[in-house]
Amino acid sequence: MTGKISLVLLASLALSACAGSSIDQEEASTASESEPKQDVSSVAEAQVSSDSSSERSSQASSSETQTPAKREQPPATQDNRAHYQAEEYQESNEYPGYTNKEVEMVRVYLSVMNNTDLFPYGNDGDHIDASFIPAGTIVDPYAPELSPVWPTDAWNIAMGKTTAGSSIFQYTSNYDGTVTVYRLPYHWHGTPESESARAQEALDNGFILPVEPYTPSQVQPLLDTLQIWDE
Repeated sequence: MTGKISLVLLASLALSACAGSSIDQEEASTASESEPKQDVSSVAEAQVSSDSSSERSSQASSSETQTPAKREQPPATQDNRAHYQAEEYQESNEYPGYTNKEVEMVRVYLSVMNNTDLFPYGNDGDHIDASFIPAGTIVDPYAPELSPVWPTDAWNIAMGKTTAGSSIFQYTSNYDGTVTVYRLPYHWHGTPESESARAQEALDNGFILPVEPYTPSQVQPLLDTLQIWDE
């Protein structure tokens, strides 16, 4: 009887051992199956993170190296003043032997004489006298300490058989097809204060006048009589 009980105990112990071994193997198998899955997930997440970082780095590098587009500049406008100044003392194509400035003087004179607001009685002179007035020249030479000065280069134009009967005016070029005409006093007889005031009034009341081209038959005879004096 005792021997049978011993055999039963041994058999139970053997079954328990087998059952424990199976449980351990199943747990080990379960652990081994779950661990690779975690590793694969971690690797995938790391790869996505690495790819995103690489893409951001590539985009940043591309934006740094990309050259910004140049803004188009508007076309430069023609400088009429520079254009006229470059040509005014060159020989005229229309009137050989005379400069463009000399032709301008005659055309300005004709334009002024035809303006009845400036010279209502015209002029019967037989020649044109011209003299240059540099910018900064005193307008009233008899009151140098009080007189205003010419703000820009000007020309003094006179035409007449005698000084007393001549028509005199001054003008400055505007380089746009017009000139500004001034009428200074013929004589300075007042006090320095009053004459300087008259000089300033003359500058303040310059008259802008379009310059007409006129025909060669009108311009050429006056060009032949033009005399430019140095003062």
